[in-house]
Amino acid sequence: AGLLPPPSSHRESYAVVPGQSIELAYVQLFGDHASDLTTNKALTFKAGKHSSTSLQGMTWHKISTVDQGLEVLELGAAHRRVAATATNEESSRSHAILWLRHRGRILTLVDLAGSERVKVSETQGDQVREGSAINTSLSVLNSVIRALATGSSFVRYRDSRLTMLLRDSLGGNSRCSILVTLAPELEFLSESLSTLQFASSAMKIKNVVMVGKAETKRLLAATGSGNGEAAAATAAAAERATDAETRLTAALNEVASVMAERDAAKARIDHLSHVCAQKDKTLEASKMFLKLAQKPRVDCCTKHAKHFERMFQLLVAEEEEKEKEKGWVGERG
Repeated sequence: AGLLPPPSSHRESYAVVPGQSIELAYVQLFGDHASDLTTNKALTFKAGKHSSTSLQGMTWHKISTVDQGLEVLELGAAHRRVAATATNEESSRSHAILWLRHRGRILTLVDLAGSERVKVSETQGDQVREGSAINTSLSVLNSVIRALATGSSFVRYRDSRLTMLLRDSLGGNSRCSILVTLAPELEFLSESLSTLQFASSAMKIKNVVMVGKAETKRLLAATGSGNGEAAAATAAAAERATDAETRLTAALNEVASVMAERDAAKARIDHLSHVCAQKDKTLEASKMFLKLAQKPRVDCCTKHAKHFERMFQLLVAEEEEKEKEKGWVGERG
């Protein structure tokens, strides 16, 4: 699994590239730390050009046969941080990165440690902290993948050491392939669903790969053409093609950025329209409430007026009765 080499009985000692050699480096990341798996030496992170990040101090092994390469892999596997959990006897506690370099070109192979839940893995102590660091770096990687898939103008590579090192592989001038693995057990359904969503986002990333100027010149030199004018014309045409590809890439990126801004603006407009509609409904409801609140007050005032009118009539009648009684007493006297 991962970057583990096959058994020695299945090896074949044939040349990696006939008549040539390649260089190989093998490292691991655990939390915010990195080490060389072939020397077990701690490595430091170094900022490079164009916001790139590299590891300083790692060893590049020159190999010319597959057997030599597998020996390096075996050496690195012996130094890989692993631990036993309830679900895996040899659970990887670090991410492993293998770089193969040949003539200025680099192939990056990454073996990611799997995410885990403490309740399922039953880890304790340092293993809990290791699992938390693994989950955090995988979460950042997932966010970076989603940002690249949606054409976001800002990608948070620097939120994790892992994404800082994989910046050029994920969103640079390179081709990227991702393999995901799923557990068949039903108890891991949530993890399997998250993995598939991650893979779905990764499939939406579009990288436009261009041949660099240095590579173009190297290929022209390798042809050994003796015709100076033809070579110069070919070089000029290659330069123009490279410049055209550069402009095309910039245009495509600009279009993607504009489309992303348009989608964001549309989403904002839709949100504001929804808010306005809700406020209109609230205003209508308030008007209805005030109207209903005023009606009982009018009815109440009308009732009070009728009551006072009745009281006045009773007082007048009482005074008239008194006047009549006075007149009747006077007549008798």
